[in-house]
This record gives sequence, C-alpha cells and structure tokens, in this order.
Amino acid sequence: TSQAGDTSQGEGRDTGGRGGVAGGTVADGWTASRDGEYRAARTHTGPRLREVKMLLWAHGMLGSPQGRKVIFLRDAGLDVVAPDMRDRDLALRVDIAHAAALQMLDQHPRIVLGGSSLGGLVVAVVATRLAQTHPDRVLAMVLGAPAFHVCGLVDGAPAGLTAPPDLPVHIVHGRADDVVPVGASESYVARSGPAVTLEIVEDDHRLDQSLGRILAALKVWVP
Repeated sequence: TSQAGDTSQGEGRDTGGRGGVAGGTVADGWTASRDGEYRAARTHTGPRLREVKMLLWAHGMLGSPQGRKVIFLRDAGLDVVAPDMRDRDLALRVDIAHAAALQMLDQHPRIVLGGSSLGGLVVAVVATRLAQTHPDRVLAMVLGAPAFHVCGLVDGAPAGLTAPPDLPVHIVHGRADDVVPVGASESYVARSGPAVTLEIVEDDHRLDQSLGRILAALKVWVP
C-alpha cells in the first residue's frame, strides 16, 4: 500500500503566514461569512466551548506524537492527544486515531479533530466514521495540508471523500506546497459544501511559517 509523502517532522515555530481564503475569511480567528455561528464562536463563552477541552491531533507520515506542531500547540496551552501512528499504513492509522477519539469521547462531551498532511487525511476519515456513530460529538476539524490527493488510490482513503454535513472544517494549505497540491484541498472544499473553508497561505508543505494560522483556527473551538 502506498502513502503520501510528508515532511511534517521538521515543522518550525514561526507563527506568521497570511494568504487567501476560499469559502470564507480568516482574520485573527476563524470566521466564515456564510455562517454566523463561526463568528459567534470567537466570543462565545457559554457551555458550547467550555465543554471542549481536548484536541485529537494526527501527525503526518514522517511526523511523531512529539513533532513540532504538537509541541507548538501544547506550548500555546491546548490539551492535545496525539496518538503514535509511526510505521503504520493508512488504514491502521485511521483505526488508531478512531480508537483514540472514542476513548476521548468517553470522557468529554465533544472533541475537536486536527491533523497535518497524512494525519489530516486520517482525521477526515475518522470524522466520517464518528458522524455515523457519534453525531454532533465532533465540534470542528482543522487540517494542515491534508493528503486528499491520495483519496481513491490507497487503502483507507475513499474516493470522493467529503466532510460530514454541517461539520465546520478549516484547512490551511501552502500555495508553494510541492508534496500535496493545493488543488486537492480545493476539490475537497468544493465537494463538501459551505461549512468547509480553505485558507491558502504563502508557505510550503511544512507550514513552518503558518503554525499561527492553524492555532488561530483551533482557538475558536478549543478554549
């Protein structure tokens, strides 16, 4: 079984990075003009956000549970669960992440999913599983350069993968990505509908200069 390439283990810590957005706008936090709920979430202080304490983050193919993205998010104050999926094929990575999500849902009313490159694809598949068995328990999903270009080409990556209906999804993807073409994210957005937004940043696959954009999107949902 083949897998997508990934250079996420070498992620940097620069929190810059700005770019265009498809399906909405991104400023200091995550907003989408199509859905007032996203705007309200930035300042909401009620139970909806206080319930959510945990983020499940799936690392990329060459990443690890102690990769720089995970360290960056934890240093920013997020409570991150990052299962170890090293040296596993895609189908097994999906099973590992799914099991971790189920364990988290035993302890928390709702969770947020996130991942980079191959890990972004992994949690996108997990989200479709949870939508069937635990509807409304996943609050949002934030992805960095997800490997949607292998959908339909490797085991565990269904062709025509879409986001669960009405699940807020935000994707950060580098314009200069030479591993996963930005068009793969554009196609996912087009298939999935208005709850999915794409922020194209001036960066490459590693997103070293755009970690702050990923954090800003996550901070909307994880207090």
